[in-house]
Formats: sequence, structure tokens, C-alpha cells
Amino acid sequence: MNERLKLFLALAGALAVVGLGSVSARPAWRAWQAFQAGDDPSAVADLHMKEVMTPARAAAEIDAALAAKDGELVASFIELAKANGVAVDPAKLDQLAVLRARPCSSGVQSGFASGGFEDSCELAGVVARDLSGYGDLSDLYQEGSKLLSGGAPDKLLLSLAAVGLVSTAATVLTLGGAAEARGGLTTFKALHKAGRLSKPLAANLARMASEAIDRDAIKTVQTAAWRMETEGALAAAKKIVRPTVFSKLKNLGTDVEIIADRTGSRGALQVFAVAESADDVRQAARLAKARGSTTRAILKLFGRSVLIASTLSAIAIGWIFTFVGYVFILAIFARQFGLWIGRRLWSRASMSGAKPAV
Repeated sequence: MNERLKLFLALAGALAVVGLGSVSARPAWRAWQAFQAGDDPSAVADLHMKEVMTPARAAAEIDAALAAKDGELVASFIELAKANGVAVDPAKLDQLAVLRARPCSSGVQSGFASGGFEDSCELAGVVARDLSGYGDLSDLYQEGSKLLSGGAPDKLLLSLAAVGLVSTAATVLTLGGAAEARGGLTTFKALHKAGRLSKPLAANLARMASEAIDRDAIKTVQTAAWRMETEGALAAAKKIVRPTVFSKLKNLGTDVEIIADRTGSRGALQVFAVAESADDVRQAARLAKARGSTTRAILKLFGRSVLIASTLSAIAIGWIFTFVGYVFILAIFARQFGLWIGRRLWSRASMSGAKPAV
């Protein structure tokens, strides 16, 4: 093989190695960043934020939220835009101020009377209704009566009411120590009664609740409530739902309260429209803790994908291995190229009768 052909092949190999590196480096780096983000929803959102949060997208989302009269979502997008250096039209701030000027007192009264809500004002009324114990006791009695009479009760509602009633007592006894779980359970129960949970989430929790109810405890609660024996009713209410499920529902209530506190009632609606399991709810609470009021905008941009534990796909793993292969090939090529240069230097030195410089 003549020298020119060898040189051509060496250059072709060098170009191939450079090309492989340029193609695989970026995807491999993104895959590694995804691995580093793990199951942290805030880190996952940051990983893709610059690609999604463009000035055009921000303006479109703010306009859509204004049209829907969703002041909480408008504020969320404005804050997220500012955090990412995206300019917002000052006129949008004026429109947001108008949305926030709505009086709240009538909404509280409506929520207390109906047990349903659409905004934070009505939610405050719903929470007040259940904190008194009236809402939970009423739901517990109605659904428990259906179960005992051979009807078809809403077992998830029954379980939530039982855990909520016990949490109400705990809130009073601890001077507010259990208020976070209590408020979250009320919010979640209201969403369930209104049919605002995603179908997968409602089905998963209903299946869990159906396997955890103690019929005898329900009878005891109803008897004690009829006789106005408050302590007996509460003691029996603790036994309606088996301990493991009781603990899961209580933790769920805490997560829901974190979400509602940092994103508002519409934020809770937004989360439960996409969440499919208690794990998704837990991830949403983590995101709300980390990102506060910008959580709603993040969920609007990314949907459930930001709540799912990040796992490297087969394609991502493939890019990482491709890059590792590239580094290996580069090392081999560098070695062979060095040997080739060395041989040429020794060959020329031998022909001239001089020793090559070291």
C-alpha cells in the first residue's frame, strides 16, 4: 500500500472519529443530565425549560390563562417567565390585577353551604365545613348506611371521611398539629365528590380503599353518633380503615395540602387531572415545595411527564454507550496515529543516517 493511500485512510479515519464524536456527544450529555436529575421533578423541569419556555410560548400561555380568567395560572406563568429571563408585556400585569380584585366573602359562604368549590375562596368554605366535623360525619353516615344495607357505597369517600374525622380530632387535640393533613383530605374529598380526579387515580385509590374497610367499626360509629357519644364515635372511626391504608391516606392529605397551599385550588385541580397514582401526587408536592407558585406553569408546560420518576430510555442508554465507544475508538486511533508518525520519523532518520530527535 503506497504512502498516499495510507495518508488518505488515516485522514478518513480521523474525520470519521470526529464525526462520531460530534453526533454522539450532545445526546449522551443530555442523557447523563437526565440520569443526574433522577426523580426530582424540579431538576427534570430545569433540564428542558429553555427549550420550552420561549417568549412566544410564554405570551400564548398567559393570554390563554387570562381568557380563562385563571389569575393563579397567569401569575404562575409571569413568575416563571421572569425567572427564565423572558420579558412579559406590562399590560398583562394590569389584567392580572383586575382578576385578583374579585371579593372573596360570597365564595366562602358558597363553599361552606354546598361542599363544592371552583376557586380558593370557595375552597376556604369547604375546609371550614369539614373542620367542624360536620362534612365528614355526614359522608361517613351516608356511605356507611349504604354499605351496611347492602347498597353500593363510595368506599373511597367513606375512607376519606373516616380518616378526615380522626384528623379533625387530632387537629383540635394538638392545637393545629394535624391541620396540614386535615386540610388536604378535605380538598381531596371535595375533588373526588366533584368527579375531578383522573380516572386512573380514582380507580387506584378506590381499589385500595375497598380492601381496607371494617364493617363492624362502621356500625359502632353510627351507634355512637346516634347516641351523641363523641369519644366512642372517634375511637371507632380510627378502626374503620386499616392502619396501613389509614397512613397512606393521611400522607396523601399532607401532600394535597402542600399542593393547594402553594398553587391554589385550581392548582390542585390541575394536579389531579393528570396524576395517576399516590406517587404522582407525592412528586407534585415535591415540585410545589421546590418551585412554589411557578408549579402550575411548569405542570402546564410539561404535564405528567415531570412527575414521573426519570428513567433512562433505551435510546438514551444507547447514546451513552455510543459516546463511550467513541472515546475508546479515539484512544485507539490516537495510539495508532502516534505509532504511524513515529515509524515515519524513524524511517526518515534511518535513511539520512541521523538519529531522530527525542
